[in-house]
Amino acid sequence: MTGRRRGRFLSIMYIAALCLLVNRLSFFQSSPKKSHCNVGSVSNRQDGPRKLVVEVSHGLGNRLRAYSTAAALSKRTGRSLELVWPSDVHLQARFSDLFDDTDIVWHPDSFLECAQESSTFIVYDYLKNPVDWRDRKPVDDHVGKHLYVRTAYRVKGVTDYELVEITRALWHLKPALSVLALKKSMEDQLARETGMKVSDAVGVHVRMQGDLEKDIPGIYQLSRTDPRYAGPRMQKVAESRSKCHVKHFIKTLRERLSVDQLYFIAADCLEARTAMQNEFGQHAFTPRLPEHTQCEGSAVRTLRCVQLALAEMLLLAETRTFIYSDESSFSEIVVKFGRFKSPPLSGCMS
Repeated sequence: MTGRRRGRFLSIMYIAALCLLVNRLSFFQSSPKKSHCNVGSVSNRQDGPRKLVVEVSHGLGNRLRAYSTAAALSKRTGRSLELVWPSDVHLQARFSDLFDDTDIVWHPDSFLECAQESSTFIVYDYLKNPVDWRDRKPVDDHVGKHLYVRTAYRVKGVTDYELVEITRALWHLKPALSVLALKKSMEDQLARETGMKVSDAVGVHVRMQGDLEKDIPGIYQLSRTDPRYAGPRMQKVAESRSKCHVKHFIKTLRERLSVDQLYFIAADCLEARTAMQNEFGQHAFTPRLPEHTQCEGSAVRTLRCVQLALAEMLLLAETRTFIYSDESSFSEIVVKFGRFKSPPLSGCMS
């Protein structure tokens, strides 16, 4: 083969190889992306019973309120319930860190976007478009499709349910052994120092922290477009807590209750616990586990602190009666959990 022919042959081979490479690159670029929606709960087939998936958000009380109301609605409507419990800045604990998850189908990660892409789901995202509960669109539980609800609030459907059904859903939850151990430690401390049981005491929950950054460390580091941020709405709620300052609780207890009672105190800040202790002395029991010291400041939403909060919630529900904070989902859950001998009452400024 002459030099000229050899050069032409090599040129043709080079061009052919280049075309093949371009074609292959085009193929890879035009190939559909692998779907990220590989969650077993999402399918384009309408198989099995209809589902109600609830993705809960915000703090412990908010999550338990959303879960328990979704459980009540799913039972009323014959839907299978699935829980999505993300760990985030609001609450750095998995569902299984707090409760026995043997009988509950739950997921640690959101698959809301996958549900939105599926033809078998209808999605209600109450975090992205938060409105007052009076104006919130109810979940249409009559439809034949699966339902996915993301919320920090009560799940309200077209079908109604009774308060007792919410309470039963809460009672059905079995606290994790680590939570029960904290609860036992506080019960033992109460018995040693007072000789009394928690059922002899009046439960008190003071929710007065008005500084949102102290209440939820890292909240302002979230993107303003992140539905979990909800800064302005949450700041408004935090500012309203001034009417539940500990000074109002002290006034309420002095006016309405006998001073010889024992108060079991749970509060969201050291200032409130100290004030109650100074005011009522030996009649005020404030648990003092090592975790209480560790949970001051930026650690307040970490795993051990959330477990401690749940243990206190369970103890408050066992007290003789309960003095609660208005607009506190934590207090709201205690009221639903509890079997009090006398009706709970607010300790806040009326």
